[in-house]
Amino acid sequence: MVKPLAGQFEQMSNVNTLSSMGLADSMETLDPRVVRQWLDKPAADRLMLPDVAGIVADWLVNGDIANFASLWQESWSQVRFPESVMEWIEEFEMREEHYSSGAMPVR
Repeated sequence: MVKPLAGQFEQMSNVNTLSSMGLADSMETLDPRVVRQWLDKPAADRLMLPDVAGIVADWLVNGDIANFASLWQESWSQVRFPESVMEWIEEFEMREEHYSSGAMPVR
């Protein structure tokens, strides 16, 4: 369950993304009924995140701090998304490829 701070565009964007991926429910205001409904729902599939602190520590110890790509690659390569999210990502990537080829969105 996520609740963005009012007026914080980045938080509202994060909520929108997480909700569209099926990774979170959201609420605009703290509402006990919404919290109860969320608590009563079956548990969602888990998103497995790596030990980011360990990855950053290793990156710093290795001394290659100018190479942000290695840090990014090591971190994201260890994220494990639920199957439903992988399907969402694949669909998103296909749409992105389609539009980047110059195709106009079909309504």
